[in-house]
Amino acid sequence: MRLLIEDQWIDRVRGMRRVVSQAKPVAYSPFHDVVPWEQDGITPMCGIFYDAEIKRYRMWYRSRIRERVDAVDEQNVDTTERVSGKPRTFLCYAESADGIRWERPQLDLFEFQGNRRNNIITDICAGDSVFWNIVKDGDDPNPNRRFKAFGFSGAINPDPDWDAAARSRAMGIYVMFSPDGLRWATPRQVASTLDVTDCNILSRYRDPCDGSWRAYVRPRCGPKRRFIGLARSRDFESWSLPEMMLAPNDQDCYDTEFYGLATEKVDGIHIGALWIMHNNPDYCPIFNELAVSSDGNQFTRVAPGTLLIPPGAPGAPDEHGNWVTAMIARENDVLLYAGTSTGGHGNNRLDPRQSCQHTDPRTGKAERGFGIYSLPRQQYAGWQAEISGELTTPWVTVYGRSELKVVADIATGGCLRAEVFDCYDRLLPGYEMMHSRLEPTGLPGRFTVRWEGDGRNPGETVLPGTGHHNGKADPGHVLRIRFYPRKATIYGYGTD
Repeated sequence: MRLLIEDQWIDRVRGMRRVVSQAKPVAYSPFHDVVPWEQDGITPMCGIFYDAEIKRYRMWYRSRIRERVDAVDEQNVDTTERVSGKPRTFLCYAESADGIRWERPQLDLFEFQGNRRNNIITDICAGDSVFWNIVKDGDDPNPNRRFKAFGFSGAINPDPDWDAAARSRAMGIYVMFSPDGLRWATPRQVASTLDVTDCNILSRYRDPCDGSWRAYVRPRCGPKRRFIGLARSRDFESWSLPEMMLAPNDQDCYDTEFYGLATEKVDGIHIGALWIMHNNPDYCPIFNELAVSSDGNQFTRVAPGTLLIPPGAPGAPDEHGNWVTAMIARENDVLLYAGTSTGGHGNNRLDPRQSCQHTDPRTGKAERGFGIYSLPRQQYAGWQAEISGELTTPWVTVYGRSELKVVADIATGGCLRAEVFDCYDRLLPGYEMMHSRLEPTGLPGRFTVRWEGDGRNPGETVLPGTGHHNGKADPGHVLRIRFYPRKATIYGYGTD
């Protein structure tokens, strides 16, 4: 399928405009209940994927509680329970059959309030963590490195005698390995905060050209501004310094920053959710734009200024922010897992003397949460005719007896027709526009184009081959297709 998220599959367009599909919320929590170790909320990280080996969706996320303010004398309560009233953060694990409704397996790894009947793996720091990304690597010959973690963190056990400079140098990118994703070895620093900054996202797919891992890492700069760079590693331990990949351009407001880039490889391309932040004391949320790459090494923005997930309704958990941390492709949609916020990010690098508003102006608080969204598969971006239009393809090759498929959204009262031209741009008999019709395939938004014919031509069910178009279609033919949408959007076309 040639998806129109990229312009290379279009020769010319008339009477149409580019549109981007917007993901819709499915749930604002992966669980139907709240457990004691999640009393102060949960947030997603980048460790969410489908594991074909166990035929389950897997997720690593973090939960928060607030420690006791007053000392409590209780039997069978974990002695690590504190009384400071400060937050406490845990790394937790969950599984799912569909990617939406999640279950907490009993891991028996971590004692909480006197027992181990929970899904907690370990304590982690409240902010950034080496566990920010977790991937499964079935190709690593070492079974103890089958699961890999990658994230920005400080030293796990800092030396109490370190000065501020030493503590700063100890911050950076850390990696960690595990045989099962639950029991982890000691982390190791692979890049210093002198060269990279926080919130880095790892691609789960190696570059097929050289087998290297790819991380979309924010380069360090001063004064601080957020960009997306690309770092690589063959062995997951020696990483290149990030080279610039995505940065705001002249069409962006001066306060625009790119905070992160979550990606998924699906339908032959890499789609991305680019986090857009405004470094402004009056307006500082984070939302997402759609990005695309043919190889995962260089992304482009599909429609700058158009949000992939719109702000939530007033009072919704994502009213003032959502940022996608992971994506999973299913048969008919792509699930997006995002952090949510009722307030902005809260930053003002341009004038440190002025604080940023990063709370909900109605409540004076900023609550962060967990959102799950659905984006129709293959309908990421397309061309829309609000009245009527034309979309002509470049030359395409057809082999064998192939049917013409199209991904489209047709409004009430609209239609989509198509006609076929030969290699000399001559309209082929039997493939006229007015004799075409769409036949649903049974999958949402996906159709097969048929031609009904007229008194002279019986019509066609397949595209022409090198022989006579009413005879057996021999392999090999070059064609051009022109679509005529009316109140319709075209997202892609192809042959089958």
